[in-house]
Amino acid sequence: MGIHFSLSKQPLWINPTSICNLVNLKSIFLYRNNLSGPIPTSKGNLVNLKSIFLYQNNLSGQIPTSIGNIVNLESIYLHQNNLYGLIPTSIDNLVDLESIFLYQNSLFGPIPSSIDNLVNLESIFLYQNNLFGPIPSSIGNLIRLEFIFL
Repeated sequence: MGIHFSLSKQPLWINPTSICNLVNLKSIFLYRNNLSGPIPTSKGNLVNLKSIFLYQNNLSGQIPTSIGNIVNLESIYLHQNNLYGLIPTSIDNLVDLESIFLYQNSLFGPIPSSIDNLVNLESIFLYQNNLFGPIPSSIGNLIRLEFIFL
């Protein structure tokens, strides 16, 4: 199964497995392309990846827990898709993460309490989801945090 998107009137298929073999890749810029389908779990193979820009598509399914394997990630932009499920607790491995934009999806459940591991976090945008529960008090330990939209 591939990710489908359209650059013109002709659909284009991308084999996510082949992209995930590009181990030296630093950034993925595939936003606003009508991508559909789930985010491949093999994205965790991209150990040198610093930025994921997949916003404003039609991606569905859950955010793969393997995202926590991409320990050099600094930016995650997955907003305005059709993602659902819990925010994976594996994001607490992403200590270099500066920005996480997950707003306008169908994510549910609590904000992971281990969010305080993200010591470099500057921006977190989670609004217009179905999150519930208390805001973790540990969020107060994120001294670099400048923007928080819940």
